[in-house]
Amino acid sequence: MGAQKKIPVAFLGPKSSYSYQAAINTFPTDSYDLIPHTTFGEIFHAVQTSTVAHALVPFENSTNGSIIPVLDLFCDRASTNNAIHVTQEVYLPVHHQFCSFAKTREEVKRIYSHPQAFGQCEIFLQGQYKGVERIDCSSTSRAVEIVAEEAKKGDFGGAAIGAEMAAGIHGVPVMSKDIEDDVSNTTRFLVISSPDVERSVRTGDDKTYLRFSIDHQKPGALCDALQAFKKQGLNLTSINSRPSRKEGRPWNYIFLVEFQGHEDGEGVRDCLADVEKVAWDVKVLGSFSNKRQ
Repeated sequence: MGAQKKIPVAFLGPKSSYSYQAAINTFPTDSYDLIPHTTFGEIFHAVQTSTVAHALVPFENSTNGSIIPVLDLFCDRASTNNAIHVTQEVYLPVHHQFCSFAKTREEVKRIYSHPQAFGQCEIFLQGQYKGVERIDCSSTSRAVEIVAEEAKKGDFGGAAIGAEMAAGIHGVPVMSKDIEDDVSNTTRFLVISSPDVERSVRTGDDKTYLRFSIDHQKPGALCDALQAFKKQGLNLTSINSRPSRKEGRPWNYIFLVEFQGHEDGEGVRDCLADVEKVAWDVKVLGSFSNKRQ
C-alpha cells in the first residue's frame, strides 16, 4: 500500500521565514506538504484554484499593526478570491535578529528587511543605525539571503533584520539579538482554505471575519451598520477600512470587521441580517476558533 499523499499548504517563503515557522507549528510535515510562495497574491490564487488546500498568511502584528497587502486581497475588488474562507488563526512570538558580516556598526552601509520588520524594530534602528539606508524586501528571510549573497562577492556592508533560523541557514552572523521594540512582539496569522475545504464548525469560543461597504453619502451609515453588533451583544475585535477603488466612487471604503461569535450562531445570523439592511457587498469571510490567550 502506497504512502498517503500529503495535503498541500502554501506559505510566504522561503523555508526560513516567520511564515514557515508558523506553518510547521500548525501543519505537521508528516501529513502536510508546505509549499513556499513569493507573494501574497500567488498564495491567494493557489487557494482559490484549489492548487493547495490551505495557506497561512500574516494578518497583523501586535507592534506594527495590520498587513495591508493581505487586507487588500481580502477586499477582493476584482472578485478573484471569492471562494476563499478563513478557517483558523495562529499566533507566533516574533524575535528579530540583526545579521551582518560587518565587524562594527560603522561598517554597516545598508539594511535589508521586510517593511513590517522595520516597523517592529524602530527604537533599535533609530538608536543604533540612524540614517543608514533601509531597503525593503519581500520577506525577512530573503533579506538575510541577500546579505549572504553579497558577502560571497566580497561586499560586507549589508545587514538584515530576520529570524535566527534564517541567519543559521545562510551562515550570516548575528550582531545583535532580539532587537524588536516590544519583547511580547507577536504576529497573528490566518489560515485561508480552498472551496473544497468545509467551513469551520462552532466551538463555543469563535470569531467571524466580515466584509461590507456602505453609502458614504448617508450620514450615520457606518454607525447604523455597527449598531447591529451592539444590538446582539457581539464584541468587535478589529475593524479596518481600505479604499474600494470603484470608478466614480472616490473616498468610498470597504470595511473588514472581526467580531466574537460564529456565523452559524443565532445572534450572529440576526446581526448579519441587520447589516445587510444598511450595507452592500456583505460577505462572511469565515468563522474560526478563538486562539488568543
